[in-house]
Amino acid sequence: MSVRSLSSTTVSTPREVVEQRQFELKKKLVDVCRVAIQALLPFIAGLLCFAILPPIACAVILPFAVIGIAFVSAFLYIPDLKQSHDEEAPLDAPPVHPSSKPVEWNYSSQVEAPPPGAPPRGIPRPGTNNCWLGIELQLLRRDERIWGWLRNPTIDQPILSLERLGTFVRNYDQAILGNQRIARADTQAVRLDLARLAPREISSSAYRQEDIAAGFDAVMNHDFLPEECLCGFEEITEYLEPADRSKIQGGPRRVQPVRSWGCIQVAPILSNDPQPLQPLVDEYFVEEIGAGNEVDLLGEDGETHKYPVARRTFRFKEPPEKIWIHVKRFDQDRNEFVKNHSPLAYSDTIRIPVGDEYETYALDSFAVHEGRTLRHGHYTGVIGDFYCNDSTVTPVGPEQKQRAFQQGYFLLYSLRR
Repeated sequence: MSVRSLSSTTVSTPREVVEQRQFELKKKLVDVCRVAIQALLPFIAGLLCFAILPPIACAVILPFAVIGIAFVSAFLYIPDLKQSHDEEAPLDAPPVHPSSKPVEWNYSSQVEAPPPGAPPRGIPRPGTNNCWLGIELQLLRRDERIWGWLRNPTIDQPILSLERLGTFVRNYDQAILGNQRIARADTQAVRLDLARLAPREISSSAYRQEDIAAGFDAVMNHDFLPEECLCGFEEITEYLEPADRSKIQGGPRRVQPVRSWGCIQVAPILSNDPQPLQPLVDEYFVEEIGAGNEVDLLGEDGETHKYPVARRTFRFKEPPEKIWIHVKRFDQDRNEFVKNHSPLAYSDTIRIPVGDEYETYALDSFAVHEGRTLRHGHYTGVIGDFYCNDSTVTPVGPEQKQRAFQQGYFLLYSLRR
């Protein structure tokens, strides 16, 4: 674990300044190109009509051509509809403008936690492709272990490299306590924090769509993530006796602790029919090993023998408050990750092995990816009893929730008491 100065500051680096200028320049170029196309299309169409068609035909066709070109030009000029929610206000309340660049984190200050049942606030993303990050933040808020640490870290459990994320968390909670809406949330500043922690997985460019799973890994693999945010997780490997490879009982057994923040991965099979989640979860915790895998172990006779690996299982030592499920929907095809659209059957509860028993977990929230590939599309989420789409937050009904769950990508379950 690397040691960093606790008095480090967060300021704009030359690289960030250049990226911001590049972002503004690209946006201006896009606007100029749209205006130019809108202006030139009618002129070009008129020239083609007079050059190819006789005058009488031009008089009949030209009005319809102008109307059609007007529709095409308007379509080209309309901005991305998935980013048009940025100016919408889900709550009729005064705005709050969070600061995205704290100079120095004050570990002595504490911020009050809002009520657990408070509805989420919409997170605008003006001019950026950070819908994935907005939904990640909405999901993180449902896990008080992580959100509470980001809100009120201590000098012993600092949030080094995540100061901007911590500032966002505080402003988000203060907006709830003050019954305010978030008028402008600088998710790009939070993105820069995550890009520094995971530069290979997350780009600092505001235009690039990212994988929400990479965003979670960047936060959860933080060096100073508190122990209460982690789960007691064990990997149990069982071996066959060299003399009898048909039996598992009686062979050596190795129990090894594994660092975990409560996330498991499942892979749905390709199918057009909804498939239940529980069998996919069960497969994660039991891994059958082929006969060709052998390990050198010390036998009871004091000699080293090759023991075939029979089975590898996983379990939690204590029941975690939250279980995260990453539904692996993307497979690499040449230079891009193509999505597996196989639907999931709605699973209100799941059972997770804890020790020698099972605990029941109830569905809390989940994220949905809409699109064909990893780098294209849009993220939305069902957060508690609300549907979140950027700055738009609306109540969600049971039927809408069940339909959205079929394409669930990142799921959150809570321990049922």
